[in-house]
Amino acid sequence: MGTAGRTLSGHSDLQSARAEDAIDVPGAVNQGTMVPRALTALTVVGFAIPVVAYFWFVHRYGVNAIWLDQWDDINVIGHPTFGNLWALHNENRIFFPNLIVLVLASTIHFNIHTEEYVSGVMLVAAVGLIILAHKRRSPSTPWLYYCPVAFIMLSLVQFQNSLWGFQMAWYLVLLALAGTLFLLDRATLTTTLLVGAIVLAVIGSFSSLQGLLIWPAGLVLIYHRRRRRGQTAVWIAAALAAGAVYFYHASYISLGPTRTYFYAHPIKALEFFFAAIGDIVGEGLRADGHNQGIIAFGVVIVAVGLWTTITYGIRRSEGGSPLGVALICFGLLFAAVTTAGRASQGISGAGASRYTTFDLLILVGCYLAILDRRTDRAGARAATWGAWMTVTIAILLVLVLGTRNGLANAAVWHQTFAEAADVTVNIDEVPDSVVGAALYPAAGESVAFIRHAAQIAKTRHLSVFAPGAAIRDAEYQPLIESLPVSVVLRPSYGAKLRRDELLAATAQETFGPFEIGVAKVDFQLTGGDLRHVIIGNARFTLYGWIDLWNTTTVANGSYVLQSVASNSEGKTTESVGVAVVVDNH
Repeated sequence: MGTAGRTLSGHSDLQSARAEDAIDVPGAVNQGTMVPRALTALTVVGFAIPVVAYFWFVHRYGVNAIWLDQWDDINVIGHPTFGNLWALHNENRIFFPNLIVLVLASTIHFNIHTEEYVSGVMLVAAVGLIILAHKRRSPSTPWLYYCPVAFIMLSLVQFQNSLWGFQMAWYLVLLALAGTLFLLDRATLTTTLLVGAIVLAVIGSFSSLQGLLIWPAGLVLIYHRRRRRGQTAVWIAAALAAGAVYFYHASYISLGPTRTYFYAHPIKALEFFFAAIGDIVGEGLRADGHNQGIIAFGVVIVAVGLWTTITYGIRRSEGGSPLGVALICFGLLFAAVTTAGRASQGISGAGASRYTTFDLLILVGCYLAILDRRTDRAGARAATWGAWMTVTIAILLVLVLGTRNGLANAAVWHQTFAEAADVTVNIDEVPDSVVGAALYPAAGESVAFIRHAAQIAKTRHLSVFAPGAAIRDAEYQPLIESLPVSVVLRPSYGAKLRRDELLAATAQETFGPFEIGVAKVDFQLTGGDLRHVIIGNARFTLYGWIDLWNTTTVANGSYVLQSVASNSEGKTTESVGVAVVVDNH
């Protein structure tokens, strides 16, 4: 008994020693209690920097201004009928964003700068849900390893979405996607969780066309988690129902050759696809086609994404990799849908900053899938490390170039919105040409619609009309209209003219900071018996306003030639006179 007691006691001591040793083993369940304070502080700072930087960015460059599509929000505020809430905006049903717009209008008088903060909160919440979902499946992964996810998804390269309140719809889609995947990825998928995921997917679906992509992304995760056939069937049925409701009586605004371009020009479409993904660094794309570097970068990202999907997608890993695969699928589908809808507009459109929010999900998905790589014991280590290095380099490029380009473009974006706010406040004194150029520069709504919406905003006391609300630290001053300006380019001063002579002039009109078109330019002559006689009507060309004048129509002698520019309202100005001599001998 004594021996046995000592043996048992010794065994008990050995177990205690092993238990104590286990506490210090990296990756142990209670590792968090032993993590050095410096590492904890570094993790906190790693998450805080991108969040603080993002909201500073919105604070510094955001403007409370109504611009482009946001005028349709004003129409919804003024006419909050179900028809307006449900109506298509281009190809998008933005029912739930419209509801949020109504809430903002009734609570904060639709302060668009505040709406940009709301979008930022949605983005941060989406990032948090994605990280928590992956951490739940990979509990041994240190929190510090998730900091790059925050840096990528909160990148300043997405300035068009961050600084344009209307893009709140896309952040709502992103939040719905993250919430859906978070619920579907629970260890046990109960009926309540499945219904909750379906509700979030529906919200995303009726926030923008891209929201419909939540359904296939969710299906990928359902497949990887080996959910019951009944649950899979319910998800598919809900997806089909949402799609049917979305497209029921959908009449799209014509986008020219968009629908056929994708099939008629497959090479150009592929270039658009890869360029959109490759320009996640915000370098911008050139219309002349010299975008080989960006396209090649896009090819590399797609290749790594496909490799990651195949490597971690077939064997149904129990770790966090399937979440990454679902994000990759969403990002690739988003780029494909964008290509199908926008490729006909030219490759330069692929570099729009607003696309990067979802294109970055491909990179995030690759990172999260490969981060869980230690579960891939049978995989090719060389290929895994190659993909890991590629993703790391891509992340660094996004951090460096994306931040630089985001800041540079945000300054221009801020100026555009500040000018739009100024024109809106002074819209009663601004001519139609400036209203169109400043408030709705793309082909779309008429100036009459914008003026009507501005009156709604003024009547509803929306914050853009509050003194000092639209532009921080600035006072609104009524814009002073300037008349068109013209200069004679040819002939030169003192020139001798005979028979057919080419006349050329330049002309422009500015209104505040805006340069607007000139309606027409005439040439007039003074001298001898002539007093400001029109001798020709110029036509506009790439080389200016030109006309061919037969000098034999006037007598030989000395004259003063001037160009006369007229704006759309019939106001005219004469250029400085150019002394010429007509000599047809």
